[in-house]
Amino acid sequence: MTLKDFLNELGLEESGYDYYYKKDDPHYLTFQLSGDIYAIEIENIEEVIEVGKIVKSDNKKKYMKGLIAYKKTMVDLIDLRLKLGMKEKKYDYKTTIIITSINEKILGLIVDNVIEITGIPHKDIKFNNAENILSCKGSFVKGIAHNGKENKKILDINKIFYCDQYNILRHNIAE
Repeated sequence: MTLKDFLNELGLEESGYDYYYKKDDPHYLTFQLSGDIYAIEIENIEEVIEVGKIVKSDNKKKYMKGLIAYKKTMVDLIDLRLKLGMKEKKYDYKTTIIITSINEKILGLIVDNVIEITGIPHKDIKFNNAENILSCKGSFVKGIAHNGKENKKILDINKIFYCDQYNILRHNIAE
C-alpha cells in the first residue's frame, strides 16, 4: 500500500510540508504579526511572495504601502500590522506578501512571516457574533481557533478587502 492510499483510507491528505490534515477541514494559511498567529482561508490566496521593490503611491492611508508589480499588473499593498492597529516594523528577510484575490481584484497583504497551510476543524474555532459583518467598524477577526498549544486569530479577508475598497471609493467620490 502506498502512503497516498494509506492516508486516503484515514481520510487524510499530504500537505507537502511533513504533516497531514483531514480533507474535510477548512484550510488556512497561517502567518505571524507582532508575535501573534493569524490565519486566512486559502480560497482567496493566489500566491505568497517575498517583499520586492515597492512603488510609493499617493494614498494617504498609512497602512497603504504602495504598489508592486505582479503578473504584469500593479497591485495595492496593505501592511496588515498597520491595518490592524499594530506598531510599524521595519521589513526584514522574513517579511512576506500574501497575494489575495477577491472578486477578481488582487490585493497584497504584508505580514511578518508566513508559517504554514493547515486544516482547522470548525469545532476548534470560536466564531465572533455576526454583528457589523458588513460594517467597517469593529474587528477584522472573525474567530479564534484553539488547538491546545496556541491560538490562531482567523481574519475576515473579505471584510478587510471590502472596507478598503469602500474607503477608496468614498475618497474618490469626495474629490
